Amino acid sequence: MLNTSTQPIITLLTFGLSLLFVGGYLGGEMTRRRYIKEDIKSLQQEHARTLARIDSMSQQALANEKAALAQIDSVYQILGQLNAKEAKSRAAINATSADIERKKRSAAQAQGDLINAARESDFQ
Repeated sequence: MLNTSTQPIITLLTFGLSLLFVGGYLGGEMTRRRYIKEDIKSLQQEHARTLARIDSMSQQALANEKAALAQIDSVYQILGQLNAKEAKSRAAINATSADIERKKRSAAQAQGDLINAARESDFQ
């Protein structure tokens, strides 16, 4: 057995080693927690940046959609104007065609009248 004078030293050394190990463990845990907190803070910052990018992209998409809708409205207005012009042009073409047909019939009638008048006269 150990003598009584060395026993307090061994107890003190054991206690000191125990404190050293506990201190090392606690220091490691504190360091690990600090790293975890830093990682969490980094992830939160990245999340905030991602949300900001998503918001920016969403606003840009909304602006693009509004611009596209404005262009579509513009195209529909132009198509409406072209449709109105087409209707006027068709009406003018139909009126002109009817006028030409009347003049053709009138010319044919006049030609027929001239032919009949020439036959009835003794002009040869």
